[in-house]
Amino acid sequence: MYQKLCEIEPDIVLFEFPMEWEKDWQARISYGVKTGNVESVAFEKFAATHDVMIKPYDIEGRNNYYMKTRYFEKEEQLSNAFDAYFKTPNPNPSAVAYKKLLRKNGRIQREWDKKSLSEINSSACDIVTGTYLNISHTAFLAVLDLVPELTPYKAGHLRKQSYEVKRNKAMVKNILDYNKQYENKSIVVLCGFYHRYALINLLKGKQAKEGFTLQ
Repeated sequence: MYQKLCEIEPDIVLFEFPMEWEKDWQARISYGVKTGNVESVAFEKFAATHDVMIKPYDIEGRNNYYMKTRYFEKEEQLSNAFDAYFKTPNPNPSAVAYKKLLRKNGRIQREWDKKSLSEINSSACDIVTGTYLNISHTAFLAVLDLVPELTPYKAGHLRKQSYEVKRNKAMVKNILDYNKQYENKSIVVLCGFYHRYALINLLKGKQAKEGFTLQ
């Protein structure tokens, strides 16, 4: 990642920090370096020899939302209930088939965790990621609908999905705001491949109107 930053020499690097972290970004980067966060280590090394700005672009209030809604706690509860159901003596056969599909779909996607940075930043990765997300969403909802014990978790799962859509849209808005604020500047957006897929899809059609080019 450091080598890629040196190759691009961006004027601005956007981090997956919520917007309110702008005031203490240095502390966040320092903590990331101490804990071995790849993006933080690469940025600190690059910033030592380059004039570059760092900006947050994730949705405002992200962490507060997670805490207020017990986001990860509820996600773990659903995961535990899901696993427990399939250990029962006679699980629904169709639900079992969808569970196998989810497992296989996950294995295909996880292979991309081992890929190079160039491979992750490719149309092939976007295709695999888009397919993974679509299959996961459809198959998982099918299991929740098929299994009465799991159906009560459906509303919470859909709220989670809705928030992630809202989050991606907020990310795009913040990216475009920076594009307007810093004309003729090169911007590198750091994110994982799930956000990459969503952000590129949302940004593609805005290039001409907003005056930027995706690389």
